[in-house]
Amino acid sequence: MLGILRIVLIFIVLLFPVIVVQALLICVKPLWRRYFWVLPRLWHKGACHILNIQIIATGSIPAYAAYMATPTLFISNHIGIRDILILGSMLPLSFVAKDDVKTWPLFGWLSQLHRTLFISRHPAKAKSQQAALLQRLGEGVPLLFFPEGTTSNGGTVLPFKSSLFQICPLFNAVSPVPLQIIPLTLTYTHVNGNPLVTQQDRDHVAYYGDMALGRHLKDMFWGRSTTVRLYIHAPVAAKDATRKELSAATHQIIDAHFTATLNQSSY
Repeated sequence: MLGILRIVLIFIVLLFPVIVVQALLICVKPLWRRYFWVLPRLWHKGACHILNIQIIATGSIPAYAAYMATPTLFISNHIGIRDILILGSMLPLSFVAKDDVKTWPLFGWLSQLHRTLFISRHPAKAKSQQAALLQRLGEGVPLLFFPEGTTSNGGTVLPFKSSLFQICPLFNAVSPVPLQIIPLTLTYTHVNGNPLVTQQDRDHVAYYGDMALGRHLKDMFWGRSTTVRLYIHAPVAAKDATRKELSAATHQIIDAHFTATLNQSSY
């Protein structure tokens, strides 16, 4: 009975803000633009609370105004759907996601709360999508993408796809203010207070390979408390760096911190 009530409460929290925000978008567009970040962050914070996600955030956490003054691109390792809730609750940003996410039941609709920019892998759309990314960054909208291009098993950081960093030199070529890249490291450390030691343990938080989405959602919704560490690294200057240099440098930063945190938490 408690499990059913929990699911009902979760969906109320998920759906009510969507109705409110969509109404604001349609009826009061100037208000929507001014307070765009507030409702999505509150929604994600509420969802994290209901799903028992305990976030331990450390590192260089700049003030909100700093994101608005400097074009910012966040990058993070990617483990599962919880990542979206965690990052959305902590930082004012819009996500960059694969276009198939738009078709996911409920989650595709909710992703538009953060003005998610959906990207296709079709080569014919590359230029138009680069233009859309440049426009968002030029508007002062902080963006976040997952350069692994997929999700990991929660025990490693996969290689980064350097092609995703091409937007950095393109933006710096046309902007008087150089782009800053802020790496983020997500490490899931405990479920129900128990350290994640084996891959079987990590499968409670990771969504990867041919794992069924239903199983992942069940682990999210069905009462397990989850502890995750979010480390916000110091900004990396993107000026004069190539996409391959940026990919290698940021991967090294995230991978090193992820490995160290995982080792410290495995007991």
